[in-house]
Amino acid sequence: MLIDSFEGKRVEYFVFITMFFVLIGYACHFLLLSLNWIAFGGSDGDGLRLVPFILKILFFPFIPFIALFRYIFRKRRDAAARRREEKERPERERQALERANAEREAAYWASPAAQEVRAAQALADIELKKSLALANLSIREQEAAMETARLLRQEEEERERRRIELIKSM
Repeated sequence: MLIDSFEGKRVEYFVFITMFFVLIGYACHFLLLSLNWIAFGGSDGDGLRLVPFILKILFFPFIPFIALFRYIFRKRRDAAARRREEKERPERERQALERANAEREAAYWASPAAQEVRAAQALADIELKKSLALANLSIREQEAAMETARLLRQEEEERERRRIELIKSM
């Protein structure tokens, strides 16, 4: 029934509805522009700015408290940063000292005196190895001499035992 009454008038209704919404859109646009000019100051900043003015009036009694809270918060943040820096200072100083010592040691080992020390250490290592080799050689010689003496003692004991047996058998 509604469709039958709408039949043949689709274009006219569509144009009418579209033009109606366009007019409503323009009216809303101009209304919002005038409200923006009255309430907030417009796009050029030449309006009445009622809302910011009213908010400033409402906000005014709280300004000292907000300033006090900001001051307290800033002081606490700065104190925490100072405590953190004081806690980290010994570690930073230790690291700086280690870096300085490492640089000093690297500079020393790059110097000619350090080359002489390295050469002396190399000679001392060679002498140590030589003395260890000689000591091991003398230990082996002593062990060989002890083994020879043991074998001679066993041979002498064996001869003595045979002699005693020969005497007993006579």
